[in-house]
Amino acid sequence: MIDIWLVRHAQSQNNANPESQRQPDPPLTSLGHWQAEAVGRHLHDSGPFAQRFVSAFRRALETAAPFHHAAQPAYRGFQIWTELFEVGGCFSGYAPHPRRAESGMTVEEVRQHFPWANPPAAWLAGGWNSLTEFETMEAAIPRADRVKLALENMALDTQQRLGSEPTSTNPERVLIVSHGEFIALLLSRLLTGEPNYFVRPRSIYNTSISKVRISVNNDHSAPNNSKNAQLKCQLLELNQIAHLSPGAISN
Repeated sequence: MIDIWLVRHAQSQNNANPESQRQPDPPLTSLGHWQAEAVGRHLHDSGPFAQRFVSAFRRALETAAPFHHAAQPAYRGFQIWTELFEVGGCFSGYAPHPRRAESGMTVEEVRQHFPWANPPAAWLAGGWNSLTEFETMEAAIPRADRVKLALENMALDTQQRLGSEPTSTNPERVLIVSHGEFIALLLSRLLTGEPNYFVRPRSIYNTSISKVRISVNNDHSAPNNSKNAQLKCQLLELNQIAHLSPGAISN
């Protein structure tokens, strides 16, 4: 059994500014840094987390930074999971104008500014974004399914490693810092298997926390012993923002 904590990044410059001023990879606003500190304290008090993953976008890394510096053991850092990027990818331009794919931060830039973030072993040089065009929602669905499959495998691996399913009061926790539209899509795929949104993307607030539990059925006498039959995904919390004061809530 694992509990997955899905945290949307804090307010970025793109969230605060009109679409005509959007940037391919914006930093956080001053409010965003405050939100990141607030969610970092909350996560520190709620931990520990067996695994920590973060998108390669700057706004996600800046959101994860305060928790990393407060967490113990701090040296473990975050693993960059490049498939956690926002729907659309890293791009310049805005609709209805042409949108051009951008490379995103290079591995050297990540190591310079976020030395605690561990790039994937295969990411040796250049920017993280391998897309050559703007990603449509339809194209993002297979990516969300790959993340879903990886999380399901984590639940199965956890059961095998521990020998028996942990009690519901003490499951292993997995922390993911990602993006509003992608979190909404991933929740939909985890909970319903349908491509339609489980929640509207705009209802996922900056630094909100949504939690799902993937548990494993230990009854091997069940008639269908496939992996899908063994796994159950349950929504525990959606869009929780108790760590934010009312004036600090944004989307």
